[in-house]
Amino acid sequence: MPQALLTKPRPGVALQRQHPLARGLLARYLLNEGNGTLLFDLVSLRNHAVLTNMDPATDWVGSPRGGALDFDGTDDFGLSAISGVNGAGSGSMVAWFKTTTAQTSRIVSAPQISASTDGLQIGLSGATTILASVNSTAPNATTATVTYEDGKWHQLVGVYDGAAIIVYFDGVRKASAAATGTIFAAAGELNIGRFGTLGSYFTGQIEDVRVYNRPLSPEEVVALYVAPYADTPGRSSRLLRDRDHARIEIEGELNGADQGWTDLTADLAMTPEPSIEYGIPGSGPMDLVASPGRMTFALLNGNNNSAGLMGYYSPQHVNLRSGFALGMGVRNRYLINGTTYFKFMGWLETIDPIIGQYRELKTLCSATDWMDQAMRERVTVATQVSKRTDEVLTTVVAAATKQPTSTSFDVADSTFAYALDNAPTEEYQLLSVLQQLALSEGGGHIFVRGTNSGTPGSAGGELRFEKRTARIVPISIATFSDSMMEMSASVDRALVINRVIVVAHPRRVDTVDTTVLFSNQGTPLVAIGATLPLTGRYNDATNRAIRGGGTDMRTPVATTDYTMNTAADGTGTDLTASFTVTATYGANSVEYSIVNGSAFAGYITKLQARGRGLYDYDPVEIPQQDAASIALYGKGQITFDMPYEGSTTVATTVGASLLSIFVNARASPTMNVIPKTDTELETAMVVEPGRAITIIETATGLSADYWVNHVSLRYLTPYVVWFEFVVARVA
Repeated sequence: MPQALLTKPRPGVALQRQHPLARGLLARYLLNEGNGTLLFDLVSLRNHAVLTNMDPATDWVGSPRGGALDFDGTDDFGLSAISGVNGAGSGSMVAWFKTTTAQTSRIVSAPQISASTDGLQIGLSGATTILASVNSTAPNATTATVTYEDGKWHQLVGVYDGAAIIVYFDGVRKASAAATGTIFAAAGELNIGRFGTLGSYFTGQIEDVRVYNRPLSPEEVVALYVAPYADTPGRSSRLLRDRDHARIEIEGELNGADQGWTDLTADLAMTPEPSIEYGIPGSGPMDLVASPGRMTFALLNGNNNSAGLMGYYSPQHVNLRSGFALGMGVRNRYLINGTTYFKFMGWLETIDPIIGQYRELKTLCSATDWMDQAMRERVTVATQVSKRTDEVLTTVVAAATKQPTSTSFDVADSTFAYALDNAPTEEYQLLSVLQQLALSEGGGHIFVRGTNSGTPGSAGGELRFEKRTARIVPISIATFSDSMMEMSASVDRALVINRVIVVAHPRRVDTVDTTVLFSNQGTPLVAIGATLPLTGRYNDATNRAIRGGGTDMRTPVATTDYTMNTAADGTGTDLTASFTVTATYGANSVEYSIVNGSAFAGYITKLQARGRGLYDYDPVEIPQQDAASIALYGKGQITFDMPYEGSTTVATTVGASLLSIFVNARASPTMNVIPKTDTELETAMVVEPGRAITIIETATGLSADYWVNHVSLRYLTPYVVWFEFVVARVA
């Protein structure tokens, strides 16, 4: 059979997991790094092999197809943790090697069971003899006579199928021996270039290693000989070396919330590209609160996944992976040079298995972050009295069903006499309440961001609040100088704001706490033993058409605040003493739980809520403008409403600040970058919403600091990452 000389893929290649030859792969080392002391595993993206007693300056060599490693036969080897062969009923090993030395050595062996025992191994057993062996019910080996020490590249394959151990040489089956049972299990390592700690060090060169959890067929062995890189033709970057110390990880809470994370990376497909976006999507004066962030990714759902099971990620399939379900927590981590970047934490929103005779068997997944929870939820919280923005925010977030992973709140600039009372919270999404808080702070920002290992809240999904003065003095954490792939930096008159009307909301407050703020107008019937939930909305007692807020709300008192009767008109038997009324008071509405403990069905003939009324009757508008800008650009006006702020002094300060930022025509760029070096990648990874960066671009003349509002990522390969940043102006 002719020698196969297909060129090895460039560094940066991604494993095509849907390819038949990738099915059941436990480990795959191309040995194309060309430098360093790590061999990058294309399968798990984390199971790197560590080179021991090897000199990177001299042991990395070339081959007709690409890089290779030269082993000295004395103490050179590569070592990696591996799982999946342990206790398996079958398995295969593949390696390409070249030597001029007749020897007894092992090229690949795993798992290491003891100093002299490995579960599955391939190697050389003296002059002109190749070997494959398995330790199952007993040690079993098969050997064949070939010419291997001729200085040419050869393929060596060992296959255990549960009935025999088979050895192949250059795609041809050479010998077999009977063998049964499961491969001995041990928490041992994968050795490249030696036989465990016993030695049997290999002398020569190795350039490609595979380990499978299944038996390769004779046709597959031939296919791997003729086209050894058929499953790795994917995208690579000629600008990047293979980052053998970088990896993307997707994890899931398969055991339930807060019960630990399970790595799903072995089943992560790189097509379509995993992608993430989060933060505040705009850069205008009203863009203060993040939209729901999203992560999309695909998992292998055919028999080429880590379990070898069709339907492993199909919710209706008998083979569904335990714990994989809608609502499950998922997160993305990226590791490089010893630092872990937690870029996203959220919950599975959609699970979409892709099927079809000519389609790849994958499951498309999307997850959303905590801002999506805020968009879906409504909370009932009492009026906040004399509280700062961050204190109100802490209270409303604590009322949510799902909590963010962690929080980081500035001590706010604003303290509100009253907050939450003048918006219908029973109708408002929590996300809308966050927007009201950010506006009332006078330009605070609320968003979810990623975190890095070694920092507080280092698990991703941190909810961040910035006070209005947080963005006055930028401290740039990264500089991008003519390194962007694309950038939008248009200057538009529509972005100029030269007239601002800031609205403050002083309150009228009742002098007593006995005002009737809600009175039920109907007489609903409550069945025997039933519980009736009921919402009451606060109104101005003098004009029920006008909503109001309330504080100092009174606990309901029988006969005073509620009565129940067997007749709807209030006659018949008085059942009031047999009813239980529980009130949960919000800022402008009350949630009742009314339980009928009597032996009769009863009508609610009276139900009211008493407290101190709060009324937002007369908002104060404070206009400010820049005459020179209006003369130059025409009038660009906004109304900036601060619903919880009653101070006109604060409102005036906020208006002046907005004018200083937006009065002139300046660009707020959107920038795309693909880092080319480790340093550039680490720089981009640390950029998060709320951070300041420096942008220098020759063609546009930009050279300034900007605040980052929004971050997007696409993992083109496990080590080539596309970033997009939406930034906002610095004052």
